[in-house]
Amino acid sequence: IGALAANDELCQDKPSGVFFARPDSCSGYYSCEDDVLLEFDCGENFHFSVKDGVCKETHHVPCFDGKRLCDDDHRGQYFQEPEVCGGYFVCKEQDEADHFDCPSGLHFNPDTFQCDFPYNVHCNEAPVDDTYCKQYNDNGRKNFFFVPHPHMCSKYYYCYNGNQQEFTCPEDFHFDPFNNFCARPNEAGCRATPECPAQGFHTFPHPVDCHKYVFCVDGHVHVQSCGPELFFDYQASKCRAADESVCFTH
Repeated sequence: IGALAANDELCQDKPSGVFFARPDSCSGYYSCEDDVLLEFDCGENFHFSVKDGVCKETHHVPCFDGKRLCDDDHRGQYFQEPEVCGGYFVCKEQDEADHFDCPSGLHFNPDTFQCDFPYNVHCNEAPVDDTYCKQYNDNGRKNFFFVPHPHMCSKYYYCYNGNQQEFTCPEDFHFDPFNNFCARPNEAGCRATPECPAQGFHTFPHPVDCHKYVFCVDGHVHVQSCGPELFFDYQASKCRAADESVCFTH
């Protein structure tokens, strides 16, 4: 807490004890006490709520670099979460919002306001962290191996001693996770970015989880689970026992 100035113009016509947001900060706010401007900060992982005049968790008050996404003019509107392709906000009253996450492997599409395949969305996401390689290493693999990118057919990772390095195949090539090299798309067999048809009912394997599959209904994406003991067999298009299934990601 800090006293900034006496008789500050920001305190004109404001009663004592009322909190209001700093215009250049997500977590900072002011209060006036007898025309003395006091400065406060919510601290890490909290933003100041204009609506309620208190500090709230950041996912309830979307604000980035001092800019608040929501106000009364944006009530009901959808916004992409910066650097998180699968996250989005729905604005409520004043500067508050509800936060949502798309199912694993899907991105929020700001054009349709729905979760969609990465193929249909242009989003620059923060890099996949090193735990992506670690989950493969925990499955008994060697210290040096290749794994496909979870969302993009043309990319892959070289994992080594718990670290990872991202590579991109040449243009018009996909990474073949079974042979560990870049190949023509019809030979690589990548299904990480299928397009959901605008009409009809269709099923696709989940891009990264053998226990799940994607069910498309007239262009709308629904992620379904087979359960912990079953895999989705992409050749038979149904859930089967794991030892009897052909799982694309397995």
